[in-house]
Amino acid sequence: MVSSAAESPPKAAKPLDAMLLLLLYRLATTALSPLARPLLLWRARMGKEDEARLDERMGFPGALRPEGTLVWLHGASVGEGLSLLPLVDPAASSRSLLRA
Repeated sequence: MVSSAAESPPKAAKPLDAMLLLLLYRLATTALSPLARPLLLWRARMGKEDEARLDERMGFPGALRPEGTLVWLHGASVGEGLSLLPLVDPAASSRSLLRA
């Protein structure tokens, strides 16, 4: 079969499809959430988690939020975290980079 340039591009998901997928995701995460604590405890026993910080992994902060402006930088990997380092000093020294 010969492909022609007139073929239409793939269609994006319809809003109803996206809403259904979001609903299924929320149902699955709600149903599986009781397994999070036992899974983290098992990982702690295996040495893959710090047992003293399991509450943080469950979304409960280990420290109070400090006073003043807070800037949150997130890197999902070591490389992403290292790529954020050049932003730290300028952000700390120049309030013009910060928006409250």
